[in-house]
Amino acid sequence: VFRLANELVGYGEVGLSINQAVDTFINPSYVDTILKLKQNVRSDVVFTIEITERGECKSFRTLSKTIKTLSEHGIRVALDDFGTANSSLAVLNELEIAELKIDRSFMAFPSESAKTSKAIISSIVMIAKKLGINVVAEGVETKPQFDYLYEIGCDVLQGFYIAVPITYESFKEYL
Repeated sequence: VFRLANELVGYGEVGLSINQAVDTFINPSYVDTILKLKQNVRSDVVFTIEITERGECKSFRTLSKTIKTLSEHGIRVALDDFGTANSSLAVLNELEIAELKIDRSFMAFPSESAKTSKAIISSIVMIAKKLGINVVAEGVETKPQFDYLYEIGCDVLQGFYIAVPITYESFKEYL
């Protein structure tokens, strides 16, 4: 992944995201390992680690310290699948995160639950904006979803409506 990111020279800022289980962040050697990996990436690559909620965080204090250290070294930290499992508003108060990724399960509209889904999504976006946190909506698959998320100021939209997954070779051809 790092090699591929380094090959994308001349295309402006490149984002590189990797998913890590929350319990990985409390490993004592984690920060050193990530910082060594980052040394192999061009300086214009925006490096983001997405915290997934697989596993259990046994030390919230260590998690917070790890995120702070990574942020100090220019590594962005995102909360993946926000709104599901153990994520709560308390997490936003305690952790220095750069990005929230709203779980695709909230993208159920248009449907009977559209009013509830839209209220939850718009509230998440509003809170994140007030905290200076970027918001990514996952699972955008229809024009009504796209239009609504754009209208409420969601920063990034991901899903089949935007683009289907492609290979690296196809991506290079697309550029």
